[in-house]
Amino acid sequence: GDTTSSLNTLIVNWSSTDYESGIQEYQYQVAYDNGNARGNLKEVTPWISAGGQTELVIRLDKQLLPGKKYFVLVKAKNGVGMWSNVGRSNGIELKDPTPPSKISFSQTGRKKGNIDYVIMLTDSSLSASWYSASDPESGIIGYLFALGTTEGASDVISWSAVKSTSFTLDKTQLNKLLNIKLQKNATYYFSIKAMNGIGVVGEAAYKAVVVN
Repeated sequence: GDTTSSLNTLIVNWSSTDYESGIQEYQYQVAYDNGNARGNLKEVTPWISAGGQTELVIRLDKQLLPGKKYFVLVKAKNGVGMWSNVGRSNGIELKDPTPPSKISFSQTGRKKGNIDYVIMLTDSSLSASWYSASDPESGIIGYLFALGTTEGASDVISWSAVKSTSFTLDKTQLNKLLNIKLQKNATYYFSIKAMNGIGVVGEAAYKAVVVN
């Protein structure tokens, strides 16, 4: 098909013949169209031997990128060691071509200086709320949040899933997630990003918060 909902799996089949010495081996490579005018492909994998197989389920280490068309390139070697020209599949894209929108934080809550306290953090609780993200193709199925010592980092709380646009963690819940102990009056960075209906994650937004 033209599109797929799988984030890291491609299914491909091909055929080749050599009436004189037969086919000894196939090799394949995954690449995507990088969108330049020359039509060059960006490699996703190196050339990999498929042995004598002509149908594969390829599981990639990295997820497919939205808006990119992926191809499987295949070449055949005959019984005397000669390689064929490279064949290319018809190409496939993620069903949802765009990631979710970047999240905006709610403007309600207490403020101190230029820090918006819609994110409330103490040594015994964490509360957060934000405006919902949007994805017109497959919708939003949830969010991922993290807490770090720098912008976008997740060294204090690793990326964790929530389904709604607000949550509150009590002391027990917070302590289960903390990788390090919170320091009083220290500044940390709360990050949040949305996930759409096929599992593609959008760009993270972050906000500074001081431990009360």
